[in-house]
Amino acid sequence: MKTKTIIIIIFFLMIIVDLSASPKKNIMIANAEYSKTLKHLSPYKFEAALDITCRLSGNYNLISAKIRDSVSVFLAQSGAEPTALEVANNLRSDGIIFSNLNVIGNMLRVDLMMVETNSNKNKYKAFGYGSVSIRNSKDDSMIYDPAILAATQRAFAALMKDSLMFDKSDDVRKVYPARSLIIGGLFYITDKEQKEWDLFSNKELSSYDACETIFRSALPSKKYIAYDIETRDTIYSLFGLKTVENFNPVSAYELKALTHFDVESFITGTFKKVAEGVEIELVLYDIVKGNLVQLKAEKGLLRNDSIIEYRKVLQELTAKILDL
Repeated sequence: MKTKTIIIIIFFLMIIVDLSASPKKNIMIANAEYSKTLKHLSPYKFEAALDITCRLSGNYNLISAKIRDSVSVFLAQSGAEPTALEVANNLRSDGIIFSNLNVIGNMLRVDLMMVETNSNKNKYKAFGYGSVSIRNSKDDSMIYDPAILAATQRAFAALMKDSLMFDKSDDVRKVYPARSLIIGGLFYITDKEQKEWDLFSNKELSSYDACETIFRSALPSKKYIAYDIETRDTIYSLFGLKTVENFNPVSAYELKALTHFDVESFITGTFKKVAEGVEIELVLYDIVKGNLVQLKAEKGLLRNDSIIEYRKVLQELTAKILDL
């Protein structure tokens, strides 16, 4: 028994010496909570994502759960209460990470809170998003790993107030803190004195296609991460909105739903018949305390009753308002 205790003590001391020798700041995960939809995932997926994130940052080192748990057992056997703070202090950890992973449709969110282990015990909070866009070819199940990593990187960079933390990483891992973005419909305004275009008479289809076009055009943005239209409609459905008309202005109830789900930015606009054709305006808003605050607006002219030309104008306007 004494031999076993000595071995544990030696192992414990080796860990401390190794961590103390590192010039990087050490952080430790206290817990990782998964939402009901993600309960089937391994608890180590978040640890793996945060470990990669720390390595990519070049300034942080993640203490593994295996080492954390070993020290926790050692402290318990020594008669000490193995609280997260006690374990972190014994491992010379500079911060303790608490995390929560949630997913709605095809958008995954990682929430982080870090508590400093110094005398101030300061707390910091941040979150990040990752789009779930890859599925298993065999059973069509979602593959969450890339989204968890991207969301963790964004959350961690925001937590550490370093927006350029991954600026020198390869293209796949070069991500930045990004605002969540929902694509709303365009308000279709007709002119009864002029001949109606097919785009107006088929407004259910053309307005939905417009939303999809804006979404695809927004994908290259580094500043914004857009919800796909399917996930947008899932949010509305969860809030009790069964159908959304993409050719009408955003309703107060839609805005309330977006606020409830912490959506930060919104694109909408108008599709107005004029003598020369159709004037299209896209407007980018921030959502602040349930209100729309305009950031930028751009206008374009559609001269032909063509869905192809419609898409081209929308692509150009989206690139302008998002600075692509």
